[in-house]
Amino acid sequence: MEPNIIIVKFCLYPAMIAELAYRERPDDIQLLQVTNAQHLATQCREFIALKNQLDIVRNQKAVFLGRFDTSTYLAKHTEIVVSQHWEDPLNYF
Repeated sequence: MEPNIIIVKFCLYPAMIAELAYRERPDDIQLLQVTNAQHLATQCREFIALKNQLDIVRNQKAVFLGRFDTSTYLAKHTEIVVSQHWEDPLNYF
């Protein structure tokens, strides 16, 4: 759910947490949906190289999507949210 435009709101930490959970209990994760990250997953060589090292990506259980309205997306497409912010006490969540 991070906007992925600055380091304080970036999907890397949540994706790594999901990766660790997937490695421990792969049958418990049906799909990792990383929103607001389609531009990174298709245009940023460094991000592409990094995501391709993740087991959850290699096993085709992760998708990197565009932007969505947060409340609608949460209501229709999620069971669990893994999110982080750094030095941002007024985060939108």
